[in-house]
Amino acid sequence: MQHNTLRPLSFKRIEVAAFKPFTHFAGTAYCDPARTLAWDCGANCRANSDFIPTASGGDGSTTQYWYVGYSPSHASVIVGYQGTDPEQLEAILTDLNIAMTILDPLNFPGVSPTIRVHLGFYEAHARSSTQILVAVRQAIARHGAQKVTTVGHSLGGALALLGAVFLPLHIPNVTVEAVTYGMPRVGNRAFADYVDAHLSVKHVNNKQDPIPILPGMFLGFHHPSGEVHIFRANDWADCPGPSGLRVPLFSLGGWLTLGGSLKGDPVKEIMKTAFEAGINMFDTAEEYSGGKSEEEMGRVIKELGLRRSDLVISTKIFWGIGRKGPNDGNRKTSGSRGVSDRHMKGTRESLARLGVTYVDVIFAHRHDHNVPMEEIVRAFNYVIDQGWAHYWGTSEWTAREIEEAHHVATKLNLIAPIAEQCQHSMFTRERPEKEYHNLYKKYGLGTTTFSSLEFGLLTGKYNDGIPEGTRFSQHSGEFGRLVKELETDVGKEKIRKVRELTALAHDELQTTMSALALAWVAKNTNTSTVILGASKPEQILENLKALEVIPKLTPEIMDKIDKILNNTPAAFPTYGRPVLDRFGRI
Repeated sequence: MQHNTLRPLSFKRIEVAAFKPFTHFAGTAYCDPARTLAWDCGANCRANSDFIPTASGGDGSTTQYWYVGYSPSHASVIVGYQGTDPEQLEAILTDLNIAMTILDPLNFPGVSPTIRVHLGFYEAHARSSTQILVAVRQAIARHGAQKVTTVGHSLGGALALLGAVFLPLHIPNVTVEAVTYGMPRVGNRAFADYVDAHLSVKHVNNKQDPIPILPGMFLGFHHPSGEVHIFRANDWADCPGPSGLRVPLFSLGGWLTLGGSLKGDPVKEIMKTAFEAGINMFDTAEEYSGGKSEEEMGRVIKELGLRRSDLVISTKIFWGIGRKGPNDGNRKTSGSRGVSDRHMKGTRESLARLGVTYVDVIFAHRHDHNVPMEEIVRAFNYVIDQGWAHYWGTSEWTAREIEEAHHVATKLNLIAPIAEQCQHSMFTRERPEKEYHNLYKKYGLGTTTFSSLEFGLLTGKYNDGIPEGTRFSQHSGEFGRLVKELETDVGKEKIRKVRELTALAHDELQTTMSALALAWVAKNTNTSTVILGASKPEQILENLKALEVIPKLTPEIMDKIDKILNNTPAAFPTYGRPVLDRFGRI
């Protein structure tokens, strides 16, 4: 099982079109049983004209409508479940019955008692499960089917998911998958993990539909992986992972330029270009340019009239700015730093600078060694409880620290970090590719990577020296250290490798070194988003050419790159034992 809680994957139009028949199957479930059995319910039935009904039932009130039949076009038995009819009080009461219950071991044999599901959905499913099971067995026997697909919208989506769990427990040697629309959260994290481990699920959600975010995660409900999110027509994204947070593969960061070396209209042009190119995630930090980065981002968002709901905004807390006192002084005192409860209240200052009421993700910019982990976890959960952030993550934490945070959060039934913001480039690989390796599977950790161009070294601009006006020519801070490194044997070896990679990019991929370096990081399955920096709008468009390079990174090309780099991190010894998830499963 792999949960990458932030992992995006753009859908091609042909893949979007593949959902259309199931959309009509889900719509058909709203028809009364007589019309469904005759397959005479208008456009939805005509859209799947070769469908062969087997049985139908339900009264649309106490028991939701349902139908079973066989689709030759999909070589699958289809089970459709009716969604909520707002004119039927019983269906509305079902939605509102949000207490959690275990799954009856007679109907769900072998399922762990730690699994809890929405009581209303569970009872609604039970009212038709026996009849549906009989009909599915008949359809399988009649048509020799080896696959069953459950479909439904809204409440019907919840029933379809429960049906997909229920059916294979009673029908061996059959593949069951679920395709749902506007599906609410059905069960707890253990239920979502069970679904991910045993089923193929696609739950399609429209941005304007509030149902998929209900019941709330604060009540213990979680979605399984496999969310497909509709932003606009033909603009869909596949979003595996329990968090449901959707991010673009490339995002825009504001470390050095936005509010630092650039202010005013240049910042506006960069952010406008990024947004129009499809980048809707902006990352900053309270420390960046003394808070000016947050201020500039907030100003531009307001001036461009961008809707908050169209954006993913993240910021980071740790260093502090302008605070005084033993626990919140200036950056040069130990009291200024940290992520304790006292410091987390500084989140409000970040929100004020950004001009927003919440951020989507707030990161702990470093681990605070002076504060117990329990206090850190509670502090970030306090911020989430206040509505100031939806999720929290870590930045530049060790794997052991992330592991401890998850352990504490689980013990206290609190929200754990969903992502780590770390450096990842062709020359910086040890932590994201080795140290965090087991965390990706165990916790569904996603990474938001920065400095994927190694501060500009991987652009190729320094292959023949340091041009005037570049960052390296400033000889200050981090760049001064890198310039000194270039004079060493290690630095000269890096330049040699960049020259070889530049030639490979040009000759075999017809692209730039920058695009290759960014595509290489983005291709990593554990990368959620690659944070781009830019000092002018053209750099955004140039860097986004990496999207065209990713499909060209075949295994053969990746092997060539690895041979040039010669720095693949050695894996930890497993002595033949597989990596397990947090439940001890393979």
